[in-house]
Amino acid sequence: MKSFEIRLPYSILETDTCFSQIAPDWSELEKWIVRAKKIGVKKVLVPILWKLVEGEGKASDDPGHYIQYDWSYYRSLIDTLVGYELELAVEFNFHMINNYEQNFLCTLPDWLWGKLMADHHEIKYLSQLKYVNKAGGSTQDAVSLWADHYVMPYYEGLIHSFKNHFQDKANHFCKFIISTAPQGELSYPINECSFPRRNMQCYSSTALDSWDEFVRTNYHSYGEAGDAWGIEVNNREHLFEVFKSNDVLQSRKYNDTKYGNDVTKWYNECLIRHGNRGLHILQSAFSANGYEKSLLCLRLPIAYAEKNLKNMSSQTEVGAGIIAISDERDHKAAYHHTLSSLGNGIDDKRLGFIIPTKSRKEYKVDSSFAGKVKSILEFADTQKAQFFFENESVEGINSHLIWDNAAMWILKQPNVNGFIVNNLKSIFDKISTGSARLQELISKIRDRDGYIERKQKSFRVMGPLHVKTHNARRLLEDRDWQTVSKQLDKMREIGVSSVSIDIWWGLVEGTTSNVFDWSYYDNMVKLIESKGLNWVPILSFHQAGGNVNDDFTQMIPLWLWGKLVEENPTLETIEDLQYVSETGDVSVEYVSLWADTFVLPYYKRFMEAFKQRYSKYAWMTDEINISLGPAGELRYPSYNAHDWGDYPNRGTLQCYSRLAKEDFQRYILKAYRNLDYVNELWQTQYKDVSDIQMPDAEELFKNNNYSKSRIGIDFFNWYNQSLADHGNRVLREAMDIFNDDDFRTTPIGFKMPGIHWNISDPNLPRVAEITAGLIAPYPGIGAVDRGEYKDMLKKIIDKDFKDRIVLHFTCLEKVNKDWEGYSRAEDLVMWFSNSAKELEIQVMGENALFHELFSETGWEQIEKALTRSNTSYSGITILRMQNLFSDNNFAIEKYADLINRLR
Repeated sequence: MKSFEIRLPYSILETDTCFSQIAPDWSELEKWIVRAKKIGVKKVLVPILWKLVEGEGKASDDPGHYIQYDWSYYRSLIDTLVGYELELAVEFNFHMINNYEQNFLCTLPDWLWGKLMADHHEIKYLSQLKYVNKAGGSTQDAVSLWADHYVMPYYEGLIHSFKNHFQDKANHFCKFIISTAPQGELSYPINECSFPRRNMQCYSSTALDSWDEFVRTNYHSYGEAGDAWGIEVNNREHLFEVFKSNDVLQSRKYNDTKYGNDVTKWYNECLIRHGNRGLHILQSAFSANGYEKSLLCLRLPIAYAEKNLKNMSSQTEVGAGIIAISDERDHKAAYHHTLSSLGNGIDDKRLGFIIPTKSRKEYKVDSSFAGKVKSILEFADTQKAQFFFENESVEGINSHLIWDNAAMWILKQPNVNGFIVNNLKSIFDKISTGSARLQELISKIRDRDGYIERKQKSFRVMGPLHVKTHNARRLLEDRDWQTVSKQLDKMREIGVSSVSIDIWWGLVEGTTSNVFDWSYYDNMVKLIESKGLNWVPILSFHQAGGNVNDDFTQMIPLWLWGKLVEENPTLETIEDLQYVSETGDVSVEYVSLWADTFVLPYYKRFMEAFKQRYSKYAWMTDEINISLGPAGELRYPSYNAHDWGDYPNRGTLQCYSRLAKEDFQRYILKAYRNLDYVNELWQTQYKDVSDIQMPDAEELFKNNNYSKSRIGIDFFNWYNQSLADHGNRVLREAMDIFNDDDFRTTPIGFKMPGIHWNISDPNLPRVAEITAGLIAPYPGIGAVDRGEYKDMLKKIIDKDFKDRIVLHFTCLEKVNKDWEGYSRAEDLVMWFSNSAKELEIQVMGENALFHELFSETGWEQIEKALTRSNTSYSGITILRMQNLFSDNNFAIEKYADLINRLR
C-alpha cells in the first residue's frame, strides 16, 4: 500500500515563541490534523531540530554526555499527534535550516564548534570542520563529512536519547530519516545561485588528508599515480598543488580523464560512507523494543539532475557527490552503485530513499529528471529499497501540473512507495488545490481495487486569435510571446489542461495555393508543450475579425475565390461561392456551403498538410476542432456585422445566391416528385422547376408564416437540412483524414453557437435560431424544448463516428432575460445538454462573451451547467485566455476555484 505523509512545518507555532512555551497551544495544529484525517492522511512527518533539543548547552547529569537534552517541545507535539491516532515519520536534522518560504531560521547549536575544538587539540582551525571550496570560502550549514569521527557521536547520542525518551510511543513510528548535509539531502553544499557550479567543496585540510589517503591506497606511490593520470606528481605537497589547480568539474574532466575519474570516485565514496554511517546510527538505535518495523531513510539530491548542461552530462550530480561516472559507468550504473553502497549492512527491507523535486517542471515525464528517476527506480527491481517522492518546495503545491504528474508516478510506477507532501500548514491554511488533489490521489490509492474513476471535467482556455494582438501596434515581437508564455504558466498552475488555438487557413496558405507557412504555429505548439499543456488546434477555414470582441483580422486565402471560379466553368461569378443575404449583401467570412463541391478538396488538402506537419504532436492533441462556418461555428452568417441590424435582431436569411436557389429547387422537386403537387400545396402556378423562386423574407416572417405556412416550413426544412448536410460532409472528411496511426484516437470537435435571443418573443418565437439555420420551425413552436436540437444533431452526426465527436456549445455564463431581447440563454444551455445526453454525444461548454467572467453570476451559471444532474457538459473552454487577466485577478481566481471543486 502506497503511503502519504504530510510534513509538519519546522515551526508549528510563531517562530519567536515556539521554542520557549512550556505548554504550547496546539489548537491551530489540531484544526489542520482534523482536516488531514478527513481526506485520508494517516501519517505525519515530524522534523527534529538539533538546536531545539541541545541548543542551550546546559551541562548534562549524564557523565557520558556533556550537553543536556530537552525533549519537552517534541514530547508535547508527539503526544498530541499520537492522540489523533496518526503514524509518525521522524526526521533528525543535523544541519542549519534556512527556509525562506516558512520564514524560519535555525542554526546549528551555538556551542558545537567551540566544543569540538576544545575536545580535539588537533583541530587548529574551524575550517578543518567545514566544507571549504577552492576559493577558501566555507559554510556553517553543516559539519563537514570529513569531520564525521568528531561529530557523529553527537548525532548518535541525540538519536539514542530520542529512542529512550519516546519508548512508550515506539509502535507509532513508521519511518526515521537522518539528515546531516546542507539542505537535508545527501549531498555536498551546492550554491544554486551560481549555477552551473564549477567548484567542489573539498579543499579543507581534513578533506585533502582524505584525498591523500585515497591516492596512497590505490597507487603504490605518488609517481605511479601521476603516470596513470599523465601528470607529474612527486610528493604529498605536489599532489595537493595538482589537486588545487585542476578542477575536474570543468571541461568534462570528471568523465573523460583518469584523474577526473579518480577524484570524483573518491568524492563519491566519501559521501557514500557518510550516508551509510548515518543509516547505521538509525539501525543501531531502532532495531528492537517496538521500533524494528520502521523504515530507515536518506534523502537523495536527485533534483539536481534537471540542471545539467547538454554538453556536461551529470555534472551537477557529480558535483553534488552522489555519483561518479566515467566512460565505463553511465549515470544509471553510478546511481545503482551509490544506492547499493549506501545500504551496505542495512536491512534491505527497511531501507528507504526520498526523491525531492525542486520545481514544477521536473515532474515532466519527458524531462532528464524523469529519465534518471526511472532508471534509479529500477534499483528496486533487484533490491528491496523503497522510494518516496517529496515536493521540496511549497511552490507549486497548488499547481495541477505537479499533482497530475505526481499521480502518474505514484499510480504507474510500482517502485514508488509513496509521497511526502510539504507541508501541513501550506496545504490546509485555506481551501486550496493541494488539499483537494491530495484527497483525490489518496482515494485512488486506498480504494484502488474498487475505485471507479469518474470521468473528469476538462478545463481549457482559448488562446489569442494571434499573439500580436497583445501589442497595440499589431507587430509580432518577442515580448508578445513572453506575455503569452507567462499567461500559459498561470493557466497550467490553476489546472487548465489544454489551449485551443485557431490555425488560420489564410495565415498558413494565404499567399499561394498549396504553399504552406507553419512557422507561427511551430512556435506556438512548442511554447504550449514547454508549459506541460496540451492543445486543441482549430482548423479555421473562416475569417478572423468581424465578430464581437475580435481584435485580429485574417481573411481566408484571397486567391481562393478567383481560383475556384477559374477552375470550375459552372461557376459564373464569385458570388456563386458566397453567402448572399436577403438584402443582397454578401459574406466573405466563409465559403458558402452550397459551394462545398468546389472548396472541399481544398479543406481536405489543408487537413492533410496539418496532419503531416503536426503528427509528432498527436500525443498532446486533446482534440482537432473543425471550423464549419462563420466564427468557426456551424451556422449561417445571419447576424454578422456585414448585414443589417443590431442585437437582438431576427437575423437575415443567407440563401439568395444562384447555387442556393438551384439547390432549393432540386430539394423541392425531390421532396414532392412533381411540380403539380407543389403548386397544389403552395397555391402557386409554376410550369417548370426553374420557375421556383426563393420566398420573400418579409412574407416568411409576417404573421409567423415561417412556422404556419406550407411554403415556410418547406423552405426552412431545406435551409436547416442544408446546414446539417454541410456539417456532416466536412466532419466525415476530417474523420477519414485523421484516421491514421497518430490521430486515430484523437477526438474530432466542432462548435454550434448559442443563439439565445428572440427565443421567447411572442410574435417571432425562436426566429434568430431559425435564420442561423440551427433548428427547423413547425406549427406551435415556442420557448419550450421539443427536441429541435436533438433532431439537428442526428442529421449532423452519424452513428458510425458519434463516439469520436466532441460538440462545443456556447453561452454557458448567461441567465434568462426575457426583458432583454427575449433571451432564454439558460434554458437553451439546458435544452442542448438534454439533446446531447439523449444521443450520448460528448459536449464541451464555452462562454459566449468575456463580460460575465467578471461577475459572480457568470461563474455560478457555468458551474450550474457543468454540475446539473444528468448534464452532458464534460468541461468548459474559457474564451479567451487573455480575458481572464485583469488588475484584480477576479476571473482567474474564480476559474481556479471552479477547477478545484469540479475537476
